Amino acid sequence: MTTVADVEIRFADAWEAHGRAEIVAIREADDPGAVAAARARRRSAIDVAVTALAALVTDGLDDEDIRAVASMRETLELLDSDDPVLTLAIDTSDVGTDDRSAAEVLEVDGLAALLLRSSAGYTRAADAVDLDGETVDRPEVLARLATEADPAHRHRMFLALESIWRAVDGDGGPGSPYRVALQASADGWRRDGSPVDANARSLGVEPADIEPWLRAILRTWQDVAVGGQVEPWDERFQTGTFGRIFDDERPTADDLLRIDHAYYSALGADPNALGIRYDIAPRPGRGPVAVAFSLDVGVPRRTADGWTPGEQWVIADYGRPRIPDLAELLHETGHAIHGCALRTRPAFAVMREEQTTLIEALGDIAAWDLYEPAWQSRWLGRTVAVEAGLRARYADVVRDVAWSLFEIVLHQSPERAPNDVWTEITSEYLGIVPHPEWSWWAVRGQLVQSPGYMVNYGLGAIVTADIRARLHELRGDWSGGDPGWYAAVSETIYRWGGERDPSDVLEAFLGRPISPDAILADIRRLGETTATA
Repeated sequence: MTTVADVEIRFADAWEAHGRAEIVAIREADDPGAVAAARARRRSAIDVAVTALAALVTDGLDDEDIRAVASMRETLELLDSDDPVLTLAIDTSDVGTDDRSAAEVLEVDGLAALLLRSSAGYTRAADAVDLDGETVDRPEVLARLATEADPAHRHRMFLALESIWRAVDGDGGPGSPYRVALQASADGWRRDGSPVDANARSLGVEPADIEPWLRAILRTWQDVAVGGQVEPWDERFQTGTFGRIFDDERPTADDLLRIDHAYYSALGADPNALGIRYDIAPRPGRGPVAVAFSLDVGVPRRTADGWTPGEQWVIADYGRPRIPDLAELLHETGHAIHGCALRTRPAFAVMREEQTTLIEALGDIAAWDLYEPAWQSRWLGRTVAVEAGLRARYADVVRDVAWSLFEIVLHQSPERAPNDVWTEITSEYLGIVPHPEWSWWAVRGQLVQSPGYMVNYGLGAIVTADIRARLHELRGDWSGGDPGWYAAVSETIYRWGGERDPSDVLEAFLGRPISPDAILADIRRLGETTATA
């Protein structure tokens, strides 16, 4: 007779096979045989787990086992469907060979196939931007927009991104890949429920509060940071003082790792001791990486000798790294140490889609320290004015909040032109000159691959700020190091995975429900530092 424990073993094996296949597809992209074999092992492990789950008799299970079965079923359905939300190794080899319209792909193959095709087109375009005859990737163009002093050159850089915009949105008309997928996604949200609402409820937040909270963040930024209108190609330069100050140092990928590891080690979370593995520099034979990400290959398991952590990977593409890339690396390591701290059964170690906002929020608890002078002094050996650091931190946050609002509004009114919605948001709140003729919003892979995912960053920033404020009350300033930090955060927040509802974990830690008060107060620090400068 199949037991829940039997199913969990097969479930953990399937999740490990999935993660291993993703790692092989990225790290050994030039070996089709190895990739095919890893994907075959993935398929076989998923089939075994699905079969085991189908054989399970659920009558008489206790409440925890019932929740465990529901969690495993949701994840296995995603794995079994090959939903693109779980695919980080995007295969771009077939880009351009399928000349069907987006509507035809949707009708014949379904939304998942359309999103995957669009993701491949996005990844190919983002990996090879033609900048005045030089081939660079999307992150490099965005970084140069923050450091290039010549406005005319910034304008050319901005327009060089048009190849990405067109890969996502075509000509911007109703038949564009993005708009066809958007309509199908919006229909699905109305029919099956919104992942945005599900994440809000898991945090104990009323879904109706999300949009007002996001707009409150944007209005606060508008009040303290927006002095007048700027062209979209000038916005990153305006908020990029922090990056320019450090730009002359141009670290290597190894430098980023050294700083990242030193800081987390000082918090009691040494990435080397935890066994976290990194592949962050481009090299021949490795597949394209559209976004930096962390990936758990396997889950922690309890043994007779204690806990065996799952294997954690951090994957990125830092060919020409800059100090601001450190924020991204710190964020991904934040995810990895979270994964290492899980102390729960396999069914709950793989967190469900409705818990994604919490996952993203936890990645930034320590990462945001990069922008504080005390942290810079200790780990970089020099500092910038607090105003420059806060502007850099919240410029990134506010962009994510703007994209979050963009996705919410469009899913409410999918018939609207995305360019018009983006223009309204950026001109009203960010002071950016309207340019509805361009799809310049289309530079985030998450918008293409997983509709609604950007809200996890916007709403997640509220959670991050709230947790950080409470942690500072409990532990003081940890920017110079705090060896007990990781153990304390692991015990109160990290360890639970999906075993406890995020709302219960957060209310127990905060002593109250989640609130936007902390992030609004922190953004207002920018106005205070500007006024006294």
